[in-house]
Parts: sequence; structure tokens; C-alpha cells
Amino acid sequence: MGTLREINRRFDVPLAAAALLLSAAGLAAVYSTTAGGLFWKQLLWVGMGWAAFGLALAVPYRLVVKYSLLLQLAVVVLLAVLAARALGRGGAAHRWLTLGPLTFQPSEVAKVTTVLTLALVLDFFRRVEGFLSYVPAVLAAAAPALLVAVEPDLGTAAIFIPLLFACLYWAEVPFTHVFLLFSPLVAVAVSFKLAAFLFFLGAVAATAFFTRAAWWQRAVLVATNVVAGVATPALWGLLKEYQRQRILSFLSPTADPRGAGYSIIQAKIALGSGRLWGKGFLEGSQVHLKFLPAAHTDFILASWGEEFGFVGCAAVVALFAVLVGRTFLIAYRAADRRGAVLAFGLGVLFLTQFLVNAAMAVGLIPVVGVPLPFVSYGGSATVMSFAALGLIMNVKLRRERVAEEQKLRGYY
Repeated sequence: MGTLREINRRFDVPLAAAALLLSAAGLAAVYSTTAGGLFWKQLLWVGMGWAAFGLALAVPYRLVVKYSLLLQLAVVVLLAVLAARALGRGGAAHRWLTLGPLTFQPSEVAKVTTVLTLALVLDFFRRVEGFLSYVPAVLAAAAPALLVAVEPDLGTAAIFIPLLFACLYWAEVPFTHVFLLFSPLVAVAVSFKLAAFLFFLGAVAATAFFTRAAWWQRAVLVATNVVAGVATPALWGLLKEYQRQRILSFLSPTADPRGAGYSIIQAKIALGSGRLWGKGFLEGSQVHLKFLPAAHTDFILASWGEEFGFVGCAAVVALFAVLVGRTFLIAYRAADRRGAVLAFGLGVLFLTQFLVNAAMAVGLIPVVGVPLPFVSYGGSATVMSFAALGLIMNVKLRRERVAEEQKLRGYY
């Protein structure tokens, strides 16, 4: 009875309501874009998602974080199986795994287990000085990211970068250290211009020089940036042809309007044709005449905008603002470091996926196949979004109890 009373008192209604309304919008969009063909399946997954929410809410988050390394190890093994299949079949995409009657995407599970693991290792190694304290956190995010990239799924692999950055930031890692840790990624981006690369390399060396770390750690960081910059042409050559075309079509969609740039052009047409109020439910011509590809997954926001217009898209943005805002507030008020990093990391996960999916719809970034949380069609993404929501709510529900435990532990 006490637990139920505590849940009723501390339950975050705006957070749950935002997720409920987003999932309802998603069901409506899936019904429209698939002519009802996938509606009941998505409804089943939403129901399973709420069950996952309840399970994530019932188990104390500190216990889940405590055993997160085992969960992460299991997910990495599953990702390694998919990566091995992709390599064994000439790089053909392998993103789904079948275990008996269950077919799911381990990469969606990895997003949540990675945040759980980061919450553990950033708290456990916080007293270790120098860059060595961040190595476990980097490995926790890099392992699933690299395996997902091999599948290949570069869009999902890139999601792990802001997750790592956000968790390091919320764990109060010095900004200079974060800059140095992420500098190899910047080195890859600027290496196409020799002058820019040399200037950036000098900035990294100067920052490393004034950082309180062992000389060999600083030397390894500078060497890593050199290798990252020099190896960039080779990395470009390793991309699949369709991946290179997606990037090139992003830079100039009209260069190949019938090929790689087709999706972006059609998404823009769908959004623009919705105008202020939209064409109405089930009235989207781009969707129902099959001009807009992946209308129920990657471009579900474009299909929603065509039928419900700017007002409908603004409502979705507002709901995500409530969802992420309440999550960050929970992180700020968390009673311990693990709960704070966990809630903030999951909030950044929701925010990043929303921004990436929305940016795809308006042509700001290449098409990378990142779903819109709670809205896009898909079982793995839907269930794990609700599981993440349950963990966030878990941090809030147990704030007072954890605070008391922390006080007693400090007293004794």
C-alpha cells in the first residue's frame, strides 16, 4: 500500500500524458499511411510498451543500473552476431534478430542499456584521475556504436555520440576533457581541408598540453587525432554506395531527383502541401498516392504534416518539449549521480532522435533511418521508448527514498 501511495503521489502526469498523446498521434499516422494495414500491430506494440513502462517502473532504478554491465554485455553479443552476419554476406544489412517467435532490433535495446551503463561507470570511476576515468565510459558507448555501424546502420550508430557527450557533461566531466575525447570526430570532419586539419590539430595539442593528465595519455590523444584525420579517405571508401549517395543527395537533393534525392524532395512537398491546417485525416495525397516512401517510419512526421499542417506539427513539437523538459527537470532534481545521469541521458536520447527525424523530414540532414519516438511504426523502438520512460519516472518516484539512503550512508 505504501508503494502504491508513493507512486500515486510522485507520478509525473505531464510526462506520461505527453507520451500517451504522442503514441496516439503515431497510431493515427500509422493507420493513415498504411491504410489500416499495420494499425493493429502497432497498437499491440504500444500495449507492450506500456507493459515495459510498468516493469521499468516497478524495479528500483539503482538495482537496474547495478546490473547494467550484464545487460550491456548481452546486447553487445547480439550486435556482434548481426555484425558477423553482415560481414559474412558482403556487408548486406542485418539489423533484425530472430529468437524463436520474437524478432527485434538489438540496436534499439542498446540505446537504453548504454545510458544505464554510462550511469554506472561514470559514478564508479569518478575518483580516478586523468583520462583513464573516462575510458570505461567511452568503451561502453563505442562498442555498440561500432557494431551497429557494421550492420550497417550509420544513423543509429551516430546516436551513441550525443549520448556519451550528454552523460559526460551531466557527470561534471571538465569541458576540456570532453573536447579532447571527441576531438577525433572533429578531425575526421575537417581533414578534407589540409589547412583546417593542421589548425585543429594544433588546437588539440595546445589543449592537451595544459590538461592535467599523464604525458603518455596526452600523446595518445594527439596521435589518435592524426590517425583519424589521415584515415578519413579510407573511411569514405568503406561506406556503402547507398550511404555515399545519401550524403551527396543531402548536399544537393536536386542532383538526383529520381534516385537518392527523391525521398527528401517528396518529404518537403508533403510538409509544404499541408500548409497551416493540413489536408485532413486520410486525405494526404503524397502518402496515399505512394509518392512519399517510408511514410510510416522515417518520414512519419512529413505524412503527419501533410494531413494536419503546421498546427499539427507544432502540437507534436510541443509534446516533445514537455517530454524532454520534464525529463531534464527530473535529472536536475535526482537524489544521486546515477539517477541524474540516467534521466539526463535518456532525455537526450529522446531529444536527439526527435531532432534527427525532424531534420530528415525538412532536408537538413541525410536520410539516416532514425525513428520518431512513440510515433514511428516499429516494435523494438516503441517498446524501448516506453521502457526508457519508465526508467525516467523511476528516478523521480524513488528520489526521497534514495536521498534518505544517501544521508544515512554519509552519516555512518
